[in-house]
Amino acid sequence: MVERKRILIVDDDDHLLVILKDYLVFEGFNVQTAGSAEKALEKLDRFQPNLVVLDIGMPGMGGLGFLRRIVDARGKPRYPVLVFSARS
Repeated sequence: MVERKRILIVDDDDHLLVILKDYLVFEGFNVQTAGSAEKALEKLDRFQPNLVVLDIGMPGMGGLGFLRRIVDARGKPRYPVLVFSARS
């Protein structure tokens, strides 16, 4: 059996989380969601995503704060990250 690729979606818009998760699960991915950067950090070690889909403009720690927390000693993110925003 082939292991499904894992995607963590981080966004404060619950509606968007549901839509993206449903689509990606349908396409065969193992998907977890987090409604904030803080919640996403809690899931990282357990879930070990192959990709993080990240809203850069969230309240609280926000996307930039999340990115700062997931870099290694050389400043490179430990996971591939796709950054997006609804802001123009």
